[in-house]
Amino acid sequence: MIIKRLGAIVGAAVAALTLASSASAATATPTMLTAPTGHTITWVSPDGKTKVSLHTMTASEVAAAGLTKYAPPTAKPISGSLVVGSSATAPTHRTAVTPNLVHPNASGCWSETITWNFAFGMAAYGSEDWCGDGTWVSYTSPSCWGTGGWYPTYNYMSCNVNSSYGVGWNLAQLTYHWDMCIAWVPVGGYCAEHAYPYAEYQAFGNGSFNLISYHS
Repeated sequence: MIIKRLGAIVGAAVAALTLASSASAATATPTMLTAPTGHTITWVSPDGKTKVSLHTMTASEVAAAGLTKYAPPTAKPISGSLVVGSSATAPTHRTAVTPNLVHPNASGCWSETITWNFAFGMAAYGSEDWCGDGTWVSYTSPSCWGTGGWYPTYNYMSCNVNSSYGVGWNLAQLTYHWDMCIAWVPVGGYCAEHAYPYAEYQAFGNGSFNLISYHS
């Protein structure tokens, strides 16, 4: 029992050091990467623990995902862009003057995935598929999940997504919250210490994705 408790304490201490070193926020100088149609771009944090990938869907990928009503194959595709560290943009709602959600000449769908890698194989994930016509968001579908590590005191607990704006707006604003256990007690079946990573970002109708802030 003493050995098990010591293992849990050591694991929690290692995790605390890992989490302390991986805490971060939006960078002082924004970074921007562009993803042409069919390409994926990836940004990795300086400590290597946080990764964001953005993919611009091809017409066949849009069709396979059942999203052709939001990005017709006849429309000119819009390249996605990944921005890290820029300040938040004010939301704007479409007016009666611009009633259509899908522009007949240009539109696109994009997919992003954000990943946090903790010690001992534990990880947290968030993703979103969204579409836009170059100005307005026409579709959005976010999700989140996680995996426990191979070390017995590490365990994924839960996650949730807070979403605002979205369809009919110039952007969708989302915040992911995870509950990750870094000191799971197998014998008692409870968590003695939690970590709460989060990410806040905006996905725009023009294919831009802005990671405003994050903490792992």
